[in-house]
Amino acid sequence: MTLRHDGNVHPTQLTVVYDPDCELCRRCKSWMISQPQLVPILFTEATNPAVLSWAGRSVPVGKELVVVSETGLTWSGADAFLVCLWALKGYRTLANTLQRRGLSHVARKLFLGVSHGRSWVSPLLGTSEDVPVCGDGACM
Repeated sequence: MTLRHDGNVHPTQLTVVYDPDCELCRRCKSWMISQPQLVPILFTEATNPAVLSWAGRSVPVGKELVVVSETGLTWSGADAFLVCLWALKGYRTLANTLQRRGLSHVARKLFLGVSHGRSWVSPLLGTSEDVPVCGDGACM
């Protein structure tokens, strides 16, 4: 994962593409919305036709967490997870530490464990009432 692709560029806005049918994903979205953000984060459902049209087959939309910057840079899976942490005020230091200290493999294993287990974790969570509902599939 690289947050600075050419050594100078930082994303100024991120869009998180998430699975709207996954309770764990919806709760993570709700939690991220509640956190102070250093980089504005928008959310859009993986089922949004606009997402499906630009993603093509190269982006694992709906199968993995996907984050897209305003310039079109795309991260998926554990890299997307670290980018999300990097965008949050309380977690940027952790994201930078994991990346710089060569600990991204720890974050990757944690993310993969949660991601692969989300199909059985989500039903255990029930349905949350605190998750905002967006009519157009995109939230801030």
